[in-house]
Amino acid sequence: MARNQENTAGYEFETVLLQSERTSQDIEMKSSVTDFEVFEHLERPYLTAQLMVVDSVDLYSNVDILGGERITVRIKRTANPDAVAFSKTFYVDKTIRSTKSGDHTFVIHFHLVEDCVFVSNLKNVNRFYEGSPSKIVKKIAEEFLGKEVKTTGTDKQNFKAIVPNLSPIQSMLWIARRSSSKEGYPIYMHSSLTKNTLFFNDLGSMLRQPVINSDVPYKYSTSAVRSGDENVKRRAIGNYEFAPNSDNLYKLITKGLVGASYN
Repeated sequence: MARNQENTAGYEFETVLLQSERTSQDIEMKSSVTDFEVFEHLERPYLTAQLMVVDSVDLYSNVDILGGERITVRIKRTANPDAVAFSKTFYVDKTIRSTKSGDHTFVIHFHLVEDCVFVSNLKNVNRFYEGSPSKIVKKIAEEFLGKEVKTTGTDKQNFKAIVPNLSPIQSMLWIARRSSSKEGYPIYMHSSLTKNTLFFNDLGSMLRQPVINSDVPYKYSTSAVRSGDENVKRRAIGNYEFAPNSDNLYKLITKGLVGASYN
């Protein structure tokens, strides 16, 4: 999460650019943004986000926001002067709410999706593929989304598959969920805020990666939320839960999380 202030997390916006076919020029919204939350999901090869904007110039009506507008966010870490800014492009998925906060001011709450899933929704895959799951996924991502896919670990299977009229994102997930490493670990496709590539990694390889925050671990603690150290505060776990039916053997077999045969 980033906030448009001398923010506590040590990040700042370089640009929050709104682009629409219904405007003659791009609109810089950096000074109007109050909150920006990004969500990464291990089983989704795209990001989702929520953006809150204070609208004092009737931007919502003038731009005629209907969904599908493109928002490019560029962020830099201020705590490190040598840090390189990173950017990500999103599309407006929907407006969650628009609340009047003054006589001429509204607070607009947008829900955003990463550009690759928006583009994917406009395309259809219906063709035959053969080879390892990682090679098939790379072909689909490059041909239909213009995205690079980075992999770790080694695929176990060789597939012969006809993708049955799915979008590119659905096609890649369909392949990933039926794949496993040589050691039997499940494989996940996911995206990252700071990278413009997609990732196709098996669980074993991810668990063997070196820890990047050994000095400041994530904590589920109220004291972490109140900490004066901003690195500790921003790594406080908000909540967690155990998924229902996690001991459902039939469901685990369906997901390929135990030994299985596919034909």
